[in-house]
Amino acid sequence: MANETTVEKIGMYKNESLVKHTSKTWDEWLAILEKAGARNLEHREIAAFLKKKYKLTQWWQHVVAGGFEIHIGKKVDGRNAKGRWSLTATKSLPRNAEFVWKFLVSEEGQAAWLKPLDPISVEAKATFETEDGYFGELRTMRKGERARFSWSDPDWDRKSYVQMFIIKRPGEKSVLAFMHTELPDSRSRDLLRQRWKDVLATVSEELKAKVSSKTRPRSR
Repeated sequence: MANETTVEKIGMYKNESLVKHTSKTWDEWLAILEKAGARNLEHREIAAFLKKKYKLTQWWQHVVAGGFEIHIGKKVDGRNAKGRWSLTATKSLPRNAEFVWKFLVSEEGQAAWLKPLDPISVEAKATFETEDGYFGELRTMRKGERARFSWSDPDWDRKSYVQMFIIKRPGEKSVLAFMHTELPDSRSRDLLRQRWKDVLATVSEELKAKVSSKTRPRSR
């Protein structure tokens, strides 16, 4: 008789999604990490273990590590042991990763997601200030895949950080994801969650419009 599944979902991730992208259920990952002594490891150490032994991508390293920490009560969903808050926002897009990256780094794309007062050169140490009052600096990037930047509000006591991922999918599709960490409180988390959800909706609509214009027959 097959073992019954006891954990169907942790945070925003269901077993269906986990199996699709990591080939294991939550029950399997929880058992693996328990056996590996992950209760005594920091988040980054768990992620490093998942990368080295199971070859998980950076995104899924953090998803599985964070899910384990929530399951054992080491952190509240959305809040780490130091009391800082985080969020994740994702959306499937109708274009491939290469096309999405080129759009995001263009002036048009920047206006859709970053909303800078002035367009920036997407490279390390580039600084920005947004129309909605935030400012920061691009820290690291891997062209076509991800970028990490600091994100601050004048009223906060320290910086937060955003990682932007473009995840490849079969065919001409991809997933755009924002992981925002080190937020000072739940109110800031809720405000930024809505911001990134709105951003994803805007980017999706603009890319859909580009698909439509590309496939529309030319008038003679």
